[in-house]
Amino acid sequence: MRYLQNFIEKWSAENEGASDSIRKSAEALVAKIEFEFDYKSRLKALLLGQVQSGKTSQMLAAIGALADQGFKVFILLTSDDTKLHLQTYKRALKFLAADFCVCTETDDVRFEMNDSQHPVVIVLKKNASILKTWNEILSSSSAFRTSPGIIFDDEADTASLNTKVNQDGISTISRLLDELSSIPPSSIYIQVTATPQAILLQTSRSRWKPQIIHIFEPGQGYCGGKHFYSDESKCVIQVPENEKETLLEGREIPPGLRDALLCYLANSIFLMDFQGKKTCNFLVHPGIRTDHHETANLKIGRLLAAIKEEATGSSELLRLSFAAACDNLRQTCPLIPSFEHFWEKLPEAASRVQRQILNSKETLEIDYAKGSNILIGGNGTGRGITFPALQVVYF
Repeated sequence: MRYLQNFIEKWSAENEGASDSIRKSAEALVAKIEFEFDYKSRLKALLLGQVQSGKTSQMLAAIGALADQGFKVFILLTSDDTKLHLQTYKRALKFLAADFCVCTETDDVRFEMNDSQHPVVIVLKKNASILKTWNEILSSSSAFRTSPGIIFDDEADTASLNTKVNQDGISTISRLLDELSSIPPSSIYIQVTATPQAILLQTSRSRWKPQIIHIFEPGQGYCGGKHFYSDESKCVIQVPENEKETLLEGREIPPGLRDALLCYLANSIFLMDFQGKKTCNFLVHPGIRTDHHETANLKIGRLLAAIKEEATGSSELLRLSFAAACDNLRQTCPLIPSFEHFWEKLPEAASRVQRQILNSKETLEIDYAKGSNILIGGNGTGRGITFPALQVVYF
């Protein structure tokens, strides 16, 4: 079969560059697994990459490469976060569904009806109730009980490791994952993370100690921690120490928020008006409390309305502030149009912005894969969630 090749072709149609590196990485990982795996044991592997460097695409490519070797049932575990789980499931569905039976945690009937016609990918949250249910389903599945099981554990240093080891106990999620990997006659458990310290520090007796480590390089154009946080970086602007207090108390708009919003609008104009891009996003993290999100949302709404009004009225103060924002953009993108072109587009840019709170209380969501969006939240904007065309973060 051509499972890996089919994935690469679909992925390449929507993503620039890196397809060769993804293919080579998947093939190299599978070669290491083939060398170590004897089809009788329970092999642990570590797939290690940089933060936000494309770990999901690496996992999906590895699934394709392993399917080419005859493996049939794949479990893809995510953190116990609904948004992250849905994001991973949608990507698996998008890039694998033509060749695989792709299931989410409510697709037990779909899984049972597949009858080994196609390889299966089941995307599950690391949630105690869900894992317990699927352990029972998989225990009664001849496809999973009679052939090697392949388990990919995304963010494997989160929840999976035994957090009660010092109390001579075993934490619930760790126990359920151990039970999951013990259902088939043999298994390959691939831990995936960008922060492997807890995994690498497991003792030699730990069941979570990896026997294989595979490091993949980020794709072309990747911007990581060195780019943003080095001493020479032009990407980070410090806000006043009392910024959060000003943001969350009273009616005053803090200066850092105003500057960040103007920087975002400059980026939005450049990308969407001058380069024809469809998306530009701004992430605001005022704190973890939902009332903080609501307060920030209201102040951002007021600020957008004021910017639109002041830009229409040719406010000299706004003009100076927005010129500084455009100068900031010019530091990392020197060939932008003149300031007057940006100033002309500012009222329209402020008008088209959509705001979305991302937390447990908010159920309605905008499609932040298109348009100009400000996303406000705390834990709901956290680890593993990808926001396309994210240009500015206010934290």
